[in-house]
Amino acid sequence: MLNLHRYIMASILSQSFHYEKHTPHSYPYPPSPALSAQRVFEVDADYKADYLVFEVDSEYKADLLVHKVDREYKAKYNKGLWFFTDRDYKADFEIFFVDREYKADLTVFFVDRDHKAGWRNDAKRLALEFPVLE
Repeated sequence: MLNLHRYIMASILSQSFHYEKHTPHSYPYPPSPALSAQRVFEVDADYKADYLVFEVDSEYKADLLVHKVDREYKAKYNKGLWFFTDRDYKADFEIFFVDREYKADLTVFFVDRDHKAGWRNDAKRLALEFPVLE
């Protein structure tokens, strides 16, 4: 039985992980490149979005403090530096801004400086990192 367990674990570990765009309904495996890269496209309907986002009116209410950057190369890591793309295929994930906080997967507050951006809710940060194992 122990050898079977080792064989199964070796098989699983030898598989290559394939990162794709993800949804909040996926299961977590390795850290997500999607929320790490921070290239965002705003869609026009909630069913098209990977994440539903609500913009709050105060920093302390936000899960994530976001700074909109003006260049794609500045949008890196998982620090809330978002670059809004003009096409969905250029984005790492798609968002839709909802009108009520209870509908949101994530609450954000937009800040005016890049050094102010970052996660305020670590539990939410970990919960939203969902790559797909292929």
